[in-house]
Amino acid sequence: MITKDNLFYSFSKANKPIEKVALNKSIIIETVDAFGGQIKSESDTLNSLDWQKVNPATGSLYIEGTKSGDLLKVTIEKNELEPFGVIASIPGAGLFGQLHKESCIKIFEIKDNHTCLMNLKLNLIL
Repeated sequence: MITKDNLFYSFSKANKPIEKVALNKSIIIETVDAFGGQIKSESDTLNSLDWQKVNPATGSLYIEGTKSGDLLKVTIEKNELEPFGVIASIPGAGLFGQLHKESCIKIFEIKDNHTCLMNLKLNLIL
């Protein structure tokens, strides 16, 4: 298992594997949101973020029996969501940018792999 406290912020061959797994075997990998878990409430601001700590990846993982250049097929067997999610909206950017005159953060509840956003019930796992 690779836990979400094993994050890195750029891909590099210098990133040492946290875990090894045999080819065709399963492993559990915990992840965090695109903001690296920095946003805890809607009163948090984008200005308070450490922008060097966004878009993290968990790992890295060494797959035994492979070599550099191999093409690997990954199957996500299960996806468990946190009980809440975060959306940040920046004026003029992204899906909701035209709806706001200033940056804002929205925390939304996730229950049974669904959330409600703008009166729409959204399935978060396809």
